[in-house]
Formats: sequence, C-alpha cells, structure tokens
Amino acid sequence: MRACFVLLAALCFAAVPPAVQAHAIVVMSAPAANALVPAGALVITVGFNTRLDRTRSRLFVEGPDGVITSVALSSGGAETAIGGPAEVRTAGRWKVRWQVLAADGHITRGEIPFRVRGATPDGT
Repeated sequence: MRACFVLLAALCFAAVPPAVQAHAIVVMSAPAANALVPAGALVITVGFNTRLDRTRSRLFVEGPDGVITSVALSSGGAETAIGGPAEVRTAGRWKVRWQVLAADGHITRGEIPFRVRGATPDGT
C-alpha cells in the first residue's frame, strides 16, 4: 500500500510543469555580474525564469560604504523582470540586491555584484 502511495505521489509531482516547480532564477541582469560601469545614472534590470508578483518584489543597490538604497521599480515591461533607475556616484564595489515573489508563491533573494569606476580627470 505504501509503495502505491509513493508511486502516486511521484507521478503527481512529475505531472506538474517545471515552471511551477522552480523558484525564481536570475537569467539576465544589467549591470551584469562583476561588470564595470561608469559613475552616474544607471538603469538596473534583473530578469527571471518565471512570472513575478511585482507588488511584493523589491530592488536595492548597496554602495561600497554599505549604505542600501531602495530602487523605485519601473512600471510595465516583461512580467518576468524588475528594474528601475539608480544613481551610482561613488567608485568601488556595489551590489544589486533583489527580493522577488515568484508565480510559484516562493520568495527568493539574491545579489549581483558590480563595480563603479571613478570619474575621469575631466570630471565625466
């Protein structure tokens, strides 16, 4: 009897589409992981392998001084991505921090490191 139950449970799980079984996984980002970007305005985008609940998803940048700033999410765009504008004025190591609620009902968090190069001698 127990063997029948285990077999039935395995078959039911196998019948669920993979997109429903998986948590949100980053499939692209701008800036890309470990990218070097110029100081100034930056549009951040993080794309995932599944639809997101944007009202319960968050995006932040963390500067080299450890200060974390919330990024206002842009409206529209793909149901599988979040993004928005940020200012990255200090040279050094930065992180994009994200937290999303995926269509499967699970919250996933992560970070994407990148670097900001300093201003050039002419101030740009």
